[in-house]
Amino acid sequence: SIYIANFDTLVIKSKDYISPEVRDEIKKFSKVVMGVEIFEESSRSMVLQNVLDSESFPISNAVRRMSLNVETMLEDTISGISNNDHDLLDSVVHRDDDVDRYQWYIYREVRVRSSEAEKNIYYLILSRILERIADHSANICILWKSVKSPKDLPLEDLKSNLLKSMEMYRAAVEAFYANNFSVLNGLIDMKDDIISRKEKIIGESRGKIGISAISSISEESSRIGLYATDVAELAMDNI
Repeated sequence: SIYIANFDTLVIKSKDYISPEVRDEIKKFSKVVMGVEIFEESSRSMVLQNVLDSESFPISNAVRRMSLNVETMLEDTISGISNNDHDLLDSVVHRDDDVDRYQWYIYREVRVRSSEAEKNIYYLILSRILERIADHSANICILWKSVKSPKDLPLEDLKSNLLKSMEMYRAAVEAFYANNFSVLNGLIDMKDDIISRKEKIIGESRGKIGISAISSISEESSRIGLYATDVAELAMDNI
């Protein structure tokens, strides 16, 4: 809450020594938000400083960077499950924290600068959607890693489903930035197709080994596609 309120300096004090557990939480906080550094540290206090000049990193740039990070996460998720590359899947999961950092930064900047530009509120809503898509991408990676025998899963069907959702995401984000009205209705109308693809994969896998993972991964992929239609609707509202 204090970060969103845009503090310059935050001093955390204790009458007793700050425990290692609390110290670790404070350090974790400084890593999960953008532009905050631990400036001073003693046995009974820690000073956090907001060092990022938001004038040099406007909201529009943060959202674009965030959307590119999400796109890379989706690409690497597809590559990771295609090659059963656990290191790459782990990388996607860890990058979810970077997306969260952008989201909190955008939340703070929109709050501080809400009156400066009408489009800021659309950036805020877009950042929330991007954060959710990143979560679903990370969830797919976690689910895939938990499968004992990936070769029993319908890889091509699962990959194709996720790829189509990613293509929708790309098209929706591009339309948002370009104010391209012509493609938006087509994207929004794909909701039924998204659900049908998911149900087809699950239906064809009933009774097979790994049905639980297949169902969960299909659901996560479909959510990404549905969020892409939300981006398209947001773009239409913005236009």
